[in-house]
Amino acid sequence: MPADHAQAVRADRDARAAFEASTDCVDTQLHNCLTEPGVDAAIAAIANPIRRQMLILVRTGEQSSSVLAKATGLTRPAASQHLRVLKDAGLVTVRTDRGYRYYRPHRERLAALRACLEDFWVGPIVMLKEAAEQQHRTATDQP
Repeated sequence: MPADHAQAVRADRDARAAFEASTDCVDTQLHNCLTEPGVDAAIAAIANPIRRQMLILVRTGEQSSSVLAKATGLTRPAASQHLRVLKDAGLVTVRTDRGYRYYRPHRERLAALRACLEDFWVGPIVMLKEAAEQQHRTATDQP
């Protein structure tokens, strides 16, 4: 086996080992994120397109359940059921004023969910990119 080929094989093996070692760290972070209390409920809540639409509607400001029902084309009882799921998942908060219920996003909880979902996708992708770049640098550094 020529020396340059042996070096390329060793570089490839080293890059793979570095990637696998760093993946363990990402897997641990991902496991911690996805087992955090309430993550399953939050993901289940946003799986429904009506509830995602409701989250978009309250993103700009507090909305009454009646306004949300009308905007989504639901009856008030049906809208209330969806809003309860969002509330139970911790994605919205509720304020009652003179018999009306007003919903607003729970920004911290939504930010935590977003960070969790980004870690799910971005972490491993970044690690793969870095491993590929390292492998390319190693391959191009050879004489």
